[in-house]
Amino acid sequence: MSDLTKLSNTELAEALNRLLVPFQRSLKVDEQLVRDGIIASLDKSTMGAVALLREAASRLQAPAVAEVEVKPLKWDKTWGGGDEDIPSWRGRNPLGLSVGFSFAGRLFNGRRIDHHDEAPEEAVKAAMLETQADYERRIRSALRTGGSE
Repeated sequence: MSDLTKLSNTELAEALNRLLVPFQRSLKVDEQLVRDGIIASLDKSTMGAVALLREAASRLQAPAVAEVEVKPLKWDKTWGGGDEDIPSWRGRNPLGLSVGFSFAGRLFNGRRIDHHDEAPEEAVKAAMLETQADYERRIRSALRTGGSE
């Protein structure tokens, strides 16, 4: 028998779910017998035990990585480039780390932008969404689920 204190929540949930299998099989048979009028009722202690095991297993289930919500970046305007002359945007996370983008070398309407307000709003929003999505992919790739490595 393994030491339960060394099991992860996911492992405990899996163990509880394995314990439920015989109860669930028995309950299906008992429920059918009740419906058929062969027996009068189900054992309340069995029903209570199954309910407790189901609740415990559901509370221990770790959320899938895709279900984890990554906090959105908080955006501010900044300047980049060697001479601090390129309008850039930086998204900061709660740890104080940041990711960002600029339109360095990109032309809009045939000219380079020199100030933040010259960048097309749609291009800025699209870049923010793309940067946020990339940030979230990176965060999720660093998380581990159940038995994954």
